[in-house]
Amino acid sequence: MEEKWCPICGYEGIYEVSNLGRVRSLARTVIRSDGQKTTVREKILSGNKNTDGYLQCKLCKDGKYITVRVHRLVATAFVPNPYNLPEVNHIDTDRTNNCASNLEWASHIDNVRHSALKGHYKHFGSENQNYGGKTLKLFYKEHPEEAIKLGRPGAQNGRARPVRLLMDGNVYDFDYIGACAKFLIASGKSRTTKVQAVADYIARSMKNKKPYLGCNFLPLEKSK
Repeated sequence: MEEKWCPICGYEGIYEVSNLGRVRSLARTVIRSDGQKTTVREKILSGNKNTDGYLQCKLCKDGKYITVRVHRLVATAFVPNPYNLPEVNHIDTDRTNNCASNLEWASHIDNVRHSALKGHYKHFGSENQNYGGKTLKLFYKEHPEEAIKLGRPGAQNGRARPVRLLMDGNVYDFDYIGACAKFLIASGKSRTTKVQAVADYIARSMKNKKPYLGCNFLPLEKSK
């Protein structure tokens, strides 16, 4: 299949996406922060997988970076969407196959149905415990062990962020921010006992690189 390139909306002259699912940064002259001009060579962006298995990459414009999913770039550029549908479905269910021919626009329910037909959802339709008006809340109340199985608490959550705490000259590592928050509460450092509130302050402290409760927090690489 012939590879075709299309400018990325909002990043014309900077980035392009192809119908084969590749993203490239264009050759261009940019002005650095010190006022000097420099030439940027054309290159294909490597990208990486997010926690859900979708390929993503970073785009930069005016010194600001954003992370985008490659399949949405491809679909926006090459796949017609006459009904203005919100989601992009991978026809072969391979989230790394971002060729335009493998993508289609879909509603959320049609996207889920397609995945269910391919065997990616084991509890869909009549097999779902919520089918026929029986609420999940009631089901989990009657079967608490199922709630534990289906839930992903703490470090098991795909988006859990490991953190290092520097407190009173000591170093503590935690698998996720919530565990660090509980430690601060138990140590008496925090006046509030609300774990989520303390976790939010920790996340903000890491983002702004400012102390919280006299402590410093550093993000850690997630163990594989």
